[in-house]
This record gives sequence, C-alpha cells and structure tokens, in this order.
Amino acid sequence: MTKYFALKKQTAWDSPVDPDVFFYVVEESVNPRVDVITPDVVTLKETPFGVRIRDWVEGDFTVPIDFNQIGWLLKGLLKDVSTSEPTTGVYEHTFTPTDDPYLDCFTVEKNLDDFLIIRAINTSIVSMELEAPVGEIITATISLHANKFEKRTSALSPSYPDLSVCTSNDATVTIDGASAKVNAFRLTIENTLGIDESYILGSADYLRPTLNWREGTIEMDLILEDSSIFDKYDAGTEISSLVFDVVGKEISGGYNYELKVTSDKAIITEWSSELRRERLIQSVTVRLLDMTNKLSILLRNTVSSY
Repeated sequence: MTKYFALKKQTAWDSPVDPDVFFYVVEESVNPRVDVITPDVVTLKETPFGVRIRDWVEGDFTVPIDFNQIGWLLKGLLKDVSTSEPTTGVYEHTFTPTDDPYLDCFTVEKNLDDFLIIRAINTSIVSMELEAPVGEIITATISLHANKFEKRTSALSPSYPDLSVCTSNDATVTIDGASAKVNAFRLTIENTLGIDESYILGSADYLRPTLNWREGTIEMDLILEDSSIFDKYDAGTEISSLVFDVVGKEISGGYNYELKVTSDKAIITEWSSELRRERLIQSVTVRLLDMTNKLSILLRNTVSSY
C-alpha cells in the first residue's frame, strides 16, 4: 500500500496529466462531491427517486513550507511569475497576482489505498493560508476546487524530495521599515472564482471559471510596547511596507533559500488588546490593498521554472 497526495500543473483546461509533485501532507480533506436532486412529490410521503446532477472536488490540505515545492502552489494561487538566475543553480522567482481572467489549473491525485485512487481534474487553487506560530514549522493550507474527478486503477510511484522546511526561528516581520515583535503570523489570500455561473445545459461539469475577486489579509499577534500600531489603526493610516521574510539555509555562493512576502499598500482593519498579568499582546488584522500592483512574493530556491 502506498498512500500519497500529489499534483501537477496542466498545460490546458481538460488536459489532465500524471502528477509528479508529491507532498508531505500534515492533514488533508480534498474529496469528491456529488449533487443529488431528490424531488418532493405531493402525492407521496417520501421522495421516490434521486438524480445525480453535478459532481466536483473540493477541500483543503496542509503541508510544511518547503522552499522548492511552495512555488507550484504560489503559481496556482497568483499565476504570474518572473524568474532570474543570480548565480549558477540558484533561482529567484517573483510571484505577483495576475490580471488574467483565468488561473492555472492542476491535476491532483490522492491514493487512499491501492484499490482507491481518486484523481481531480481541472483543479484551481482557491486560497492559501500561510501560518507561522512561534516554536513551530511554518505551514501552508491550500483550498482546492476541481470540476471533475475519476477513479484510477493504477498508482503512481511517489518520489519525495529532501525537504528544505522552515520554522518560526527563520521568520521576521517588518512594518514600515521597523522590526516587529510577532508572536503569531497568518497570511491568507483568497481567490473568488465564478463557478456557479459556469454551469451550462448539457454537462454536469462547469466550464473553466473566471477569477472574479481576490482578497488578502494578514493576522498578527504582536508584543505591545508602544502605541505606534494603534496610532496607525486610529488614524486610518495606510502601511506602505509590510514584509514577512523567511530565510533558510545557504544554497551556494552566499545565496540562501528565501520566501519573502512584501505588501506596499495595506491598512489595519481590526485592533484589540486585553488587560492581563502577562506581557501585553495586541492582535491586528491587516487588509492588503491593490494586490495586483502592490503585492509580491520572492522565492529563492533551486527550481529553474514553474
């Protein structure tokens, strides 16, 4: 028995491929769904039949952040990427939110047991939650939605890379150039896809959905030492630079693995703090603004392209 969870980017909609990126999954709930209509018949006391009308796949999976594998997830989430090679074998990818109406799509496969292998086709990345609690491995939780699935009869041969994972010790946060003392950090980027309006007569599968809306938020718990964060909240002052930077081990030539999220336009929408005997903490929610032009994610690793 070989359990696995894997994906691969498709070259086109309705063109499934054999997944080849295998993840060390912490938890997973990506499952097929069906919509069954059971009509009410006024002459009977029970519904007499059910009709399967739609099927799809949805759910989440959580993985430790690996500096190489995370690039595929960022590609699906944001789509646009530019790549450079500052030195031989070291690559820098800059991901930015696309203005394209369509996101990339993936084939996803999970093997529950060798007799039950489920493949999701035309899979979109609906959201990503990147979480960095103190004293823990940094993780990403990905939400998926696919327009069809099939049962497979033969398993893939999993190949797992040597992970380049990162922990909270590798992460820093700066706000408008000042280092912030953060206890917990969570970045969430959500894509709203036009799925419901993409169903048409003659098919149980929806058409390739458009990207209708994108939203990004950051939630942080910070040590309360002065009123600078509260003053921004109170005045409605925008944050002109918010950086979450994770630096891993050296690759070569003085270049380290790195994941750096930069927002150049954001605003605090919620702030709270409670009296207590322990060290005072302030909890804030930050809304990312104008993400297409003001958000970028730098990823430095050993992968040549995504």
